[in-house]
Amino acid sequence: MTWAAEVAAWMPKSEVTFIVPYPPGGATDPISRMLALESEPLLKQKVVIVNKGGAAGAIGTAEVVQAKPNGYKIGLSSANAAVFQALVSRLPFKTTADYQPILKVAEVPATVAVLPGAPWKNFKEFMEDAKKRPDQISIGSSGRFSSSDLPVHELMLKTGVKFNMVPFTGGGEALIATIGGHVDAVVSTPLNIAPQVKAGKLRALTVFQKGHNPLFPDVLSTVESGYEVTHPIVYFVMGPKGLDKGALDTYHKVFLQVVKGTKYLDFAKTNGFVLDPLGPADLTKELDQWMATYQMLIRELKIDVKK
Repeated sequence: MTWAAEVAAWMPKSEVTFIVPYPPGGATDPISRMLALESEPLLKQKVVIVNKGGAAGAIGTAEVVQAKPNGYKIGLSSANAAVFQALVSRLPFKTTADYQPILKVAEVPATVAVLPGAPWKNFKEFMEDAKKRPDQISIGSSGRFSSSDLPVHELMLKTGVKFNMVPFTGGGEALIATIGGHVDAVVSTPLNIAPQVKAGKLRALTVFQKGHNPLFPDVLSTVESGYEVTHPIVYFVMGPKGLDKGALDTYHKVFLQVVKGTKYLDFAKTNGFVLDPLGPADLTKELDQWMATYQMLIRELKIDVKK
């Protein structure tokens, strides 16, 4: 019996379209390429990546939501695109009942970094200084209430510390501004921060996660520093509502095998991603929990909601 026959009765009979709801570049490119490359031999079909950026991931996510549920168009999305954007914008999806979560494939923790000569030796000193000087320490992010911006806002709400958040039009611009000394710190992904740290242009202060991040072995995480805020970017594979049951089972098993494979594990470690491969039921529960978190942030931060 073949591997395909063992895992499921359903297998695609032609190429599969895999929508990535962000433009080329950034964390989603290596994740989606790895998922496609490693799943093709298991599905015995070509997996074609199509980037559909716009509206912070909502446009590409909406395309998957509105696809025929026959299993030939699935995609990558994030909690920010599928949950937060659905709460603040008018979209053809509102809750997890409007699409089919398949598998969580990565958590990308936000990372805070400063110039090598910055006065703070660690994150606790950074926070203590900010507490003494409200709104005086500036942190650049990839955009107002973006996936890198929100973790710091949650941190401020939970601790009472106030930073001067400076939104840029992307993570690259925020990095350049920090290296140029225009802002005191930057919050971005490990993938963006690590090369600058290696080059001696930045120094990491913390990573928003529970344990150590392999890219920054000498840096204490937020939780290790005593701040119970993680707020990672959660990436997951999804399909449209009513996705063929056989297709759902196959994709779940295929992508789970990929994520548990040596290549993907090495890839995640190299890029500072955290793996927690939740399946359809547990992932749906987690996304519903994200909805509660985002509703709290929208309310407390008075974020504009398009009705």
